[in-house]
Order: sequence, then C-alpha cells, then structure tokens
Amino acid sequence: MKRATNVGKQGRRLAQPKQGSPLWVTYDKLAVENLQIVDEWGVRGRALVRMAPYLATEATYRNLMGLIPTAVAWNSYRRAFRTATVGSPRLATYAVYVRPTVGKDVEIDGKKEALYIRPRRSRLRPISKAIETLAKFSPWTLSTLPYSPKRNEAVTVTRRASPREIKSIEEQRKKDQPVWRRELEQAGVRVDARAGSLTKVDTKVVSDVGFAGLRLEFGYGGTKRVPHWRPSIRIAIQSVMRRLQQDKRFSGLLTAKGSSWKKWPPTLAGRLSPSDLKRFAKFQHRVASRL
Repeated sequence: MKRATNVGKQGRRLAQPKQGSPLWVTYDKLAVENLQIVDEWGVRGRALVRMAPYLATEATYRNLMGLIPTAVAWNSYRRAFRTATVGSPRLATYAVYVRPTVGKDVEIDGKKEALYIRPRRSRLRPISKAIETLAKFSPWTLSTLPYSPKRNEAVTVTRRASPREIKSIEEQRKKDQPVWRRELEQAGVRVDARAGSLTKVDTKVVSDVGFAGLRLEFGYGGTKRVPHWRPSIRIAIQSVMRRLQQDKRFSGLLTAKGSSWKKWPPTLAGRLSPSDLKRFAKFQHRVASRL
C-alpha cells in the first residue's frame, strides 16, 4: 500500500509527517499565513490607527506647497515647512509645522521691513544691557536702529511691513528716543547722531516666516490675501477616508504577508516634543479659529 501524499491547496508537495506519527495533518501554507495575519491583527490595527494622521499630514503638506505663491518673496516661507513625528515612537502622531525663524542670511529692505533684535543666549556669556534695550524697544527700522550688535550677541529677525507701518515704527522710536538713548549710554554704548541710516547689520538676519504665514493667510498689512492653511487642513480632513481606501499602503497593513507592513507608517525625520508644540499654540489658535 502506497503512503498518502501530503499536498496543500496550492498544489505544492509539502513535508511528510514522520513515520509512526498518530496524526496525518494536511499542511496548507496559505492557511498558516492567514493565521499569522490574524495573530498580528492587534499590532496591525494600531499601525492602522497611526496611518490616518500620517496620510492627512502628507495631504496637508502637499496642499500647502500647491497654494503658497512661488514668488521669490515667499521662498523663505516655503523652505521653512517641515513634517514631523509628534510624541513618543509608540504613541506617535504627525504634524506639519513652520520653523519660526529659518534660513540663510537675507538682505534687509529698509523701506519694507521691521527689525526685531533677538538676543543670543549663552551660558558662558550673559546678555548685555545694551542688547536687552534693543530687544525691549523692538521693532526698529534700518533708519532708526542706533547701532548694529555683533553677530555673537544677537539675531535680527525681519518682518514685512507696509509703508504705513514703517512710518508708525519710525515715529514711535523717535518719540521714545530719550529713554532708549539713555539706557544705551548707561550700558556703555555711545549713540551718535547720524546724517544717514545703517545700510546693513552685522548680525545674522532671518525672516520671521511664522508671521509671514499669518500675513499671507489673512492678508494683513496690505499683503494680498492667499488662504493656504485653512483650505489645506479642510481638504486633508475631508479626503483622508478616501485616501485610506485608495492607498495601497493602507490595504497592505491588513493583507501584506511577511514583515513588509511593519515599515508603515514610517518615522519622519523631524520630531516635535510636547514642549515644542506649546510654542506653536498661538499660531494654531489663530488658524483654527477661522476654520
């Protein structure tokens, strides 16, 4: 009498049980793979929960890049956008955010930009009284800034301003000149009356891209209004379920064989801690209040 041949549903010849074994079990590879998926269902489900905010973040970033003007004036703003993982790796969600100040040194347009002096903080060097005064009386304009701090003392942050705003800042700095002049002289900085104004500063100069985003979003100060945050968020929220159903990565979390599904959703390069999020709370509130 011939021994029985153990063949799976896929037509593959499978290993025979040892002679004398009390049971002859039909081994089916597909069934084992499906049982493994069921066994991993809880882990896959948790990955699935994280997949929704990941896809929403992808959609928000893509929509923002499509709506922000491509003019040179907005290059620093576009480059400041980042995507990041929020929280611990096990309980992660995702976010799109803008670094408040970012980029290489930019040139100052004295007639169109307000200047904010931000002290550089160091444990080895205390902030000087003169830098504290410049920071306290910010914003300045290039025509009213009494002197340029050194590069290791401060950073100059620029904000786009309308001619009316520039004039208002200049009038205010002239009005309070006796106060800040006295404080600077007490700090050892001699303020000379100049016939002209500064043509440049010695500090690093960066754009306040967070403020630029709000200005563009709501059309502040004569800037042409181009909503981009609110439409991008709305589109992402409305389309996330459709994207989940259409995205192969989503279905792969449920049906993929082996371990390939463990790569989704990925860990993004950037990371935001809860303390980082607090710095963006005001920006988030301004945007969310108009949704």
